[in-house]
Amino acid sequence: MTSEKDRVLVIYHRADLDGQCSAALAKLKFPEATLWGINHGEEIPWMQIDAADHVVLLDFSFKDEDMQRITLLDKHFTWIDHHITSIEWAEKWADETASEALLRNDQVFVLSETHAACELAYMHWWGKGRPLRRETPDRPLRRETPDTSDRDFEGIAPGAKVKKACYPVYLLGRYDVWDLEADPNILPFQMGMRTQNLDPANYPESMEIWKSLFTGLAGHLEKDFIQQGQVVLNYQKQMNERLMKNAFEIDWRGERFLAVNGTEINSKAFETRFDPNIHDAVMAFHWDGETEIWRFSLYSPNQSVDLSPLAVDMGGGGHMYACGFQTKNLEFLGENL
Repeated sequence: MTSEKDRVLVIYHRADLDGQCSAALAKLKFPEATLWGINHGEEIPWMQIDAADHVVLLDFSFKDEDMQRITLLDKHFTWIDHHITSIEWAEKWADETASEALLRNDQVFVLSETHAACELAYMHWWGKGRPLRRETPDRPLRRETPDTSDRDFEGIAPGAKVKKACYPVYLLGRYDVWDLEADPNILPFQMGMRTQNLDPANYPESMEIWKSLFTGLAGHLEKDFIQQGQVVLNYQKQMNERLMKNAFEIDWRGERFLAVNGTEINSKAFETRFDPNIHDAVMAFHWDGETEIWRFSLYSPNQSVDLSPLAVDMGGGGHMYACGFQTKNLEFLGENL
């Protein structure tokens, strides 16, 4: 158990709303926690990790050797993630080691492919979902189906009922696992939320928005974001049609990609050009001038190709049908460019 005196460090994926929502939930759970947003290719805050009593890692993982280092630290470690590459590493790590770190109750893995990190974080701290633990060397790491029944949001708004692991959390989570057919409001809500600065570390004032969304005490916010998001989607559709005029084909690692150079692109941008009879997957990439690296996102629109091994080989990770990586140059593409 974490005490009020413990120094809590929350490291989270700051590049999307799943990670930001997870961080906001952690901040509500641990009000004195320090939030540290991170993205792929950035330095790990080892100094802050060493100074903390409890490290919480949300919607993110590091390279194998760094994950092992954190797991073996003599401190409380909570890891909440949903990427297939993370789950595979956790299972491999649990099977290959009988480390004392895996015998301690303060090492908690909450992992599931079917639920986004924000959904898992909510269910872990306020719901009935049970964490994945490795408490004995001969006990296999297992996946459990988290509970999604209605429940009270204890400690935040006593008596306030929430549904589907809190509706805003549910909408953000379904988007991140690409379960877009689950609710017609998923895409509009996602786009509406993107019109705001909601990273809780860089914009602490955003916690008031998050708190209102989590508790439902300001119900109009959901409706407002959904309406704003619908406007954004209408505009985005027009821009995607223009963007696809610049798309081109790349043959890489035995797959034919429909590719485009641009930012803030997801698989839906390719809908007007992607042909499953010609293309195996799609690729979006751009140059990040701040970190001086190329960022790549890979998608399998019809979920027919497992792209995660390609991302892992390039030092990245993610899901089977949506993943990414970063690279300093484009030499790996050979004559494709």
